[in-house]
Amino acid sequence: MQGCSNGGDVSKVQIDYGQSSIYSREDMDSAIQKIKEEFKTWKGAKLLSVSYTDDKRAEEELSYCNELKDGADFSECIVFESVFHSPKKDSGAWNPDQDYTGWQWYLARSGKEDWELLTWGY
Repeated sequence: MQGCSNGGDVSKVQIDYGQSSIYSREDMDSAIQKIKEEFKTWKGAKLLSVSYTDDKRAEEELSYCNELKDGADFSECIVFESVFHSPKKDSGAWNPDQDYTGWQWYLARSGKEDWELLTWGY
């Protein structure tokens, strides 16, 4: 159920994989799936795009991901930015019926385990 009237719509998301010497498309797809799963819980919102940031700050991002979860020893951290449209009604903390850009998603894992979505926002 990709685009659900009760949850966030992820049916027409544009994906930009960018250029990475660290992550394969399969790595990115499995991380993006975690983002979509979370987004589906956002009632009335529509995910428009998800873009891989870049490899330039990978070491710094890994350190940040390990700080986010006490006692974590992740070996990989991947960051995406997204654009989404807020709900027209009952938008909560967001302005109604508006695009939000630069929304970041941090995911981490150890080895080839499943990605864990750690945090999201600005």
